[in-house]
Amino acid sequence: MLFSIVTYKLKQTTAYSQPSTHKICRPMKQEKKQTLRIGLLMVTACMTIGVLHAQNVTLPYFCGFEDDAENANWVINAGSASIVSRLTTTWVISTAAHKSGFRSMYVCPNGDASVAAYDGDAVANVVSYRDFTGLTSGTYDLTFHWRALGDGTADKLNVYWMPSTISPTSTITTIPTSYSTYLLGSFSGKASWQFVRTTVNVQTGVNYRLVFIWTNNATNTFNPGGCVDNVQLNLSSTGCNSVPTNLRASA
Repeated sequence: MLFSIVTYKLKQTTAYSQPSTHKICRPMKQEKKQTLRIGLLMVTACMTIGVLHAQNVTLPYFCGFEDDAENANWVINAGSASIVSRLTTTWVISTAAHKSGFRSMYVCPNGDASVAAYDGDAVANVVSYRDFTGLTSGTYDLTFHWRALGDGTADKLNVYWMPSTISPTSTITTIPTSYSTYLLGSFSGKASWQFVRTTVNVQTGVNYRLVFIWTNNATNTFNPGGCVDNVQLNLSSTGCNSVPTNLRASA
C-alpha cells in the first residue's frame, strides 16, 4: 500500500494594536473566562493541524518527480545525520537522469547531483521512501521505471512495501534481514531504463511505506547507480481503474 502525506499550511494572522494610555479594569472572573477561551482555541488549532497533516493519497497516484509539492512527501536519505554525513553515495531528486520529463530520483556520489552515479569505494545502504495513508483494503498495482548497473548482485536497488511502523534508515553496515519479508524485488544489471509492474496488498487500517534502498559494496563501480522514475499506484482492476502506463510529463 502506498501512502501520501499532504501538508497544508494554515494561515495565522496576528493583530497588533497600539498600547492604550488608559487602564482597563475587569473582574477576575472575566479574565479567567478569557484565558479559558484562549486555551480552548489553542487546543482546537493544534488538533486541526494534526488532522490536516496526514491526508489520504488520491488514486490513481503518480509521481514523475516533476512536482515540488509531491517531491516534498518523499523522505530522502532517511536516517541520522551523523550516519548520512558519512555516506559517499546518497539519493537526490534532480535532472541528471530521467525516463520522462526532466527529473527523477537517483543516487549520486559525494553530493554531486550533476551525475547519476555511485561511489563504489565505500559501502552504502541509502534509503528513500514515501508514506501512503488511507488506502482501502485490497490488491494494488504498483509500477515504476528504474535503471541500475552495479557490480553483479553486490550493488543493487532494493524495493520494499512495508507498514509505516517500520522506519528504515541509511547505514554503512548492512540492511536488516527482517526487511526481506517486505521485499518486492532487487534490480541491477541494466544501464538503460526498465519498466516494472508488480502488486502489493493493503489491509484495512494499516498505513504503508514504499521504500527504495540503493546498496553497494566497496569493490567495484559500474555506473549508473539506482535511478527511479514514474512511480504509479492504483487499485488492481480493469477499465477506468487500471494503472496507466507510459505517462509523460510535460513542461
